[in-house]
Amino acid sequence: MSGSSYLVDTNILLRLVQPDSPEYGTIRQCTDRLWAEGVEEKWAVPVAFVVLLIPSFILSGYVESRLLDRKRWLRYGSSKAVWQANLLSYICLAACGGLALARYVARS
Repeated sequence: MSGSSYLVDTNILLRLVQPDSPEYGTIRQCTDRLWAEGVEEKWAVPVAFVVLLIPSFILSGYVESRLLDRKRWLRYGSSKAVWQANLLSYICLAACGGLALARYVARS
């Protein structure tokens, strides 16, 4: 397993903080199995997730606002609306990553 890479979808991280989700058990088993096989720093994945939200937010806001301005799909300040919507969604994602990090820190 050493040297292997895994891609973690945000849907997986969202389900990890929702114990009442039908997929929680399966996702919990998969992530526990992956992390038990040689990953000592269990905090690294949630921290990387939250830190990488910053460039993702900037890139997403820039691309979406430029696209909406170019296509003129919104008649009012589309750039401001796009940045506000992105900010709200990325705050929610950061909260989910923070909760996942807090759960793993509390268990260790």
